[in-house]
Amino acid sequence: VGLDPETVFLFMCFFVNNQFRILVDGTQSGADNLDSIFKDNLQRIGRMVALLDNWQTPRYLQRIWTIYEQYAALQLQLPVTMILARRPSEEIIHEIEQGRNGIIRIKNSLGSVDAEASQASIQSDEIRIKAMIRNT
Repeated sequence: VGLDPETVFLFMCFFVNNQFRILVDGTQSGADNLDSIFKDNLQRIGRMVALLDNWQTPRYLQRIWTIYEQYAALQLQLPVTMILARRPSEEIIHEIEQGRNGIIRIKNSLGSVDAEASQASIQSDEIRIKAMIRNT
């Protein structure tokens, strides 16, 4: 809201981490150099936008990589904006219109992040990222 689309650009971290080396070739862990790659770019950009697939059980809050993104933004004290596609946005507005009970359902859903239960495609990434979060 209020941003000039001519001067707004999106940085997508999956373009920075070499997905071929991580997923296909297996020669690099996604967690290799995580602080220097992700955090440095996030600090330079100065804010984060997180796209949720839905508000009831967002996949974004079940994956350790995306939980790490939130953790990093919090550590760097950067603003985070969470967005939804049109249909989930309409659903959450409907839920808000239900009053107190709807707002409690939203709070319970979006506030129930469990990093220990979250997962990553690569087991070693999951172990490393959880350890980084746990050790701070």
